[in-house]
Amino acid sequence: MQNIIIVFVIYNIGQCANALGRLFNNGAMLYFLKRNGGLKMKIEEMSVLVCDDSMFARKSMCMFIATLGIKNIYEASDGQEAIEKYTANKPDVVFMDIVMPVVTGIDALIKIKESDPDATVVMASSIGTQNHLKAAIKAGAADFLQKPISNDQVKQILENVAKGVL
Repeated sequence: MQNIIIVFVIYNIGQCANALGRLFNNGAMLYFLKRNGGLKMKIEEMSVLVCDDSMFARKSMCMFIATLGIKNIYEASDGQEAIEKYTANKPDVVFMDIVMPVVTGIDALIKIKESDPDATVVMASSIGTQNHLKAAIKAGAADFLQKPISNDQVKQILENVAKGVL
């Protein structure tokens, strides 16, 4: 069996990983790149979007995230604003409440994933119904958290995104 070496100049690791995944006709290459260095970053270099209609919950999470050294933190108070902020800033991770005015978190997740299939969106809800969980997963959520969200949960999510495992 011969070994084949493929060299790519990588401008966008997500696009490259998707192309390699198609080339090898499976998701193994995308998994490999994400898990083995393709998307590693320092937490301090990340950008985060926090979407919640509760100002207290939003500000609390943003304040904690800032203590981790993250400087690029964006906020949205409804789903429509979340879509707009995501489009403008392309954050590395999004924390999004499900029940929000104007556009729901699920509908915002769908729009974000339509425009960027590689978006990492973590959904949260205090109303932890199976329907919300199923809808979030079906729409492409990377994870689902039950409110109230602890600082440890936020930190773990950010560490996993930084390592490329979420």
